Amino acid sequence: MTTQIEINDVVKYSRPQNDEERKFRFRGLEIHRDVENPRAHIQLICDMRIKPVEVVALNEIEAAVP
Repeated sequence: MTTQIEINDVVKYSRPQNDEERKFRFRGLEIHRDVENPRAHIQLICDMRIKPVEVVALNEIEAAVP
């Protein structure tokens, strides 16, 4: 069973490419389910002043359970 991701949820990559990506955590900013390819805008949780944001397919992320 998959958890429905909502805005402000903490998420991670479903299939990280390496150990560094496995550590990344993101905050969900926007979620677009009503399009052909559902996507989410996610922001890296980090200490940087300007935090990177990327757009990913919903099937590329999952809820990050503590």
